[in-house]
Amino acid sequence: MPIGGEYLMVADLMLEGSRVWDKDKIENSLWPVDQELIRGIPLGNGDGGDKWAWHFDSKGLYKVRSGYMAIMESKRLESSSNANSDVTWWRKMWSLPAVCVACFPQDSPDDGFLEL
Repeated sequence: MPIGGEYLMVADLMLEGSRVWDKDKIENSLWPVDQELIRGIPLGNGDGGDKWAWHFDSKGLYKVRSGYMAIMESKRLESSSNANSDVTWWRKMWSLPAVCVACFPQDSPDDGFLEL
């Protein structure tokens, strides 16, 4: 997180109209630990603009599957220190009450929601 808490784009840290890091902006906007890392990133020569990217996907695109996999990996890493927590989580998941849609009368309103 930058100093001051506001999000910055890559272009905000470059000299305007060039492909060179603005050392003053970097020093005034980022923590010392991040300054060296940012200055060490080579700037490309393309003229594409900034864009948001999902780093859990090789193409930078968010997909429900990649979101699910990220959550599950996070859960796995979290539970590696406590092997029983994953088992407990799945037991709770599978103990949730099931709803038999076929058991409802055919003339019930079909609004896509079931009241329990």
